[in-house]
Amino acid sequence: MSTISWTENGTPRTARWHSENGTPPPEQIEIVDDTATANFALRRIRSGATLLWRGDYHNARQLLTAIGRRADRRVPPANLDISRLFHAHRSERAARSRLLGGVVVLLEPGHRLGLRRAPDVSVACREAYGELQEPTLVSLSELLGVLSARQWQERGVHIPALDARIHPRHSVFSPVRSEYVDLVAQAPMPEVDGERWSSTSAPARESWPRSSRGAAPPAWSPPISTPAPSNAHGTTSSVWATRIASRCSKRISTPRGVRT
Repeated sequence: MSTISWTENGTPRTARWHSENGTPPPEQIEIVDDTATANFALRRIRSGATLLWRGDYHNARQLLTAIGRRADRRVPPANLDISRLFHAHRSERAARSRLLGGVVVLLEPGHRLGLRRAPDVSVACREAYGELQEPTLVSLSELLGVLSARQWQERGVHIPALDARIHPRHSVFSPVRSEYVDLVAQAPMPEVDGERWSSTSAPARESWPRSSRGAAPPAWSPPISTPAPSNAHGTTSSVWATRIASRCSKRISTPRGVRT
């Protein structure tokens, strides 16, 4: 991990930089607190600054939500073909992620988050990051994802095809949308040793080993989720999806050589 240096209240500070998605370490650190507005934060992040939050934890989450709403206001181009529209959408999502990653927080040794009204993040961070022996900077959006993953692990995800709940850990893809799992469960299986395997020939779940069924999850508390706009993908993302779907339908229904 890289080491970052900055000055805070006239005192030189250093910390390690950690990013699960490989984001390079910030070059310019600015201290912000509850007085910072979303418009101010957005301007500073777009100018290349990374904002180290020193205010209230819940206000930081509200700031991140407000930044996300402003990033989602961009309207997708109207005259792109489906390939360019898809790549433009991916580029827009990457730019949004960079903006949200511009707000960072400091984890002290022992995974302590020293913000007002901050929750205990030690268990979730220890599972995701391992032991941290030095002060470490992480983006707030990543930290919220770590906390959300911990709640998914505790609560579990019900998979109808298995008639069971799975408890995925952080960084493990969680099939919260299980349509493809149903497709696999309904698909004909190849023959094994002269017999065709199917879901009906599988042993009953009650006969699975305890480790396969998963142990009972610990006591559940309301999930901590990352701040998001009005839906899971953002308002603008749904506009992009609608436009891409429209291009797909035109490509399928329009005879070759006919321009639309």
